[in-house]
Amino acid sequence: MEQPHREELTKAKQILEEPAFAAKISNLIGLPLEKGIQCLPDRWAETITNVSRDALGKALKIAVLTLDGNIQTTS
Repeated sequence: MEQPHREELTKAKQILEEPAFAAKISNLIGLPLEKGIQCLPDRWAETITNVSRDALGKALKIAVLTLDGNIQTTS
């Protein structure tokens, strides 16, 4: 990879890893979703919340298991 491309990639990585950037994106996407969920019947909102929480938990578990670059299977 040529040096200018390497520098651009490094800069892009730094921007994406910056917590402020991630927070801005989360707010931009999350706030409208939260408002929409508040308009739903309680039972629907609760179901969406539970499914989202479970999915995030599973994604976190997979991310932790693959931190060393190898996928490890557990039961």
